[in-house]
Amino acid sequence: MANLTEQEKLVRRLPEPAPHPDHYLLVFRRSGKDWKLRSALGPGEPYKKPFLDSPDALVAYIVPSDRHLRYRFERTYKTHDQLHTFKLQLILEYRVCDPAILVQKLELDPLSRTVNEIDLFLQQRMKSMDWQAIEHERIDLEDILFRVCETSDNISGFSKLQRFADQLGLGIERITVVRELPEEEVVVQATKLKEFREQQTTALEHETRSLRQYQDLEVEERRNAFDRRTEVAAGLTRNVVHVLDREADKGLENLQRAAGKLGLTPGTSSVASSALPSGAGLGALPGAQNVPLLQASSPASPLAAMLQEVVSSLGNLACDPAERKELLSFCLHIIAEALRGSDARPETLKTYTDAITGKFTLLLTVLSQDQVKLLKRLQDTEALKKSLG
Repeated sequence: MANLTEQEKLVRRLPEPAPHPDHYLLVFRRSGKDWKLRSALGPGEPYKKPFLDSPDALVAYIVPSDRHLRYRFERTYKTHDQLHTFKLQLILEYRVCDPAILVQKLELDPLSRTVNEIDLFLQQRMKSMDWQAIEHERIDLEDILFRVCETSDNISGFSKLQRFADQLGLGIERITVVRELPEEEVVVQATKLKEFREQQTTALEHETRSLRQYQDLEVEERRNAFDRRTEVAAGLTRNVVHVLDREADKGLENLQRAAGKLGLTPGTSSVASSALPSGAGLGALPGAQNVPLLQASSPASPLAAMLQEVVSSLGNLACDPAERKELLSFCLHIIAEALRGSDARPETLKTYTDAITGKFTLLLTVLSQDQVKLLKRLQDTEALKKSLG
């Protein structure tokens, strides 16, 4: 079997003693059956030939003085449960710490014995190794393998390996480790990664669907609530217009009395209506600012003032009662719709402003200047909404 120490040229025999650059020179002299060290010279030291010793009685060796020697090797290992197989690619970084001992123990093959000792240590180390650390090739794998102290003497495996090599003339500086998985282990790892990604994707999709459903339900609920408020406001508007329209047929006093009962003019008391949302009085229309029910001492609200002006100005219009009733109805519809503020329907407002324009043309001869101004104010629906707000 080949000597690994000689293969790596750690020890080379010379035909005759002579110094070599970057090498130690060791000269041995025969003494009986043994060889005894006669000279040990460092790199660059001159060698003096002996006068008394014959050349046949001397043997010379050179040993590299490089402090950064490397030897690469790999070994295959199994986990303690025999379920996983993997390779470790190792790089032994070392130097010759005692050239004389290295030469004297050359027949033992110091480098090979050191490598085998590292292999034996790793075989024992694998019995307590966590497979996850090897599978994921943790960044501190080298420390886990060699630097951790697991024995009662509190000495790391690396220190023990250094002591072993020192006795053979070698000094271990470091052992670097790279893990290599066989194809079957890579497939298993890739499968696990794929399953993990699929699980994360499924969870994310489920969360996204849940969030979308929640948002859809929230939007639908808001839409339904808005539709309910709009429906209540529209119904209340129709009821108010119907009451005022009906009482306008009976004369100015009846119209004023109806407005008072609805809480829109001074001198009324609070009334409740089942048509309004819970907690709201008749003086508060949905879609507009709350108009509190007026007490006897309360000042007239903009709505009350507008109704009073319409009733007073147009209630005794000198025309056919049916025409007067229809004009008052148009005016009341515009006021009621404008009360809804931003919720007022533009198409409804346009319908009644056009109707007032048509009626305005027919009654132009009997309308006073103040009545014409009032009708034009009612037709300016944006200004009317602001004034009633």
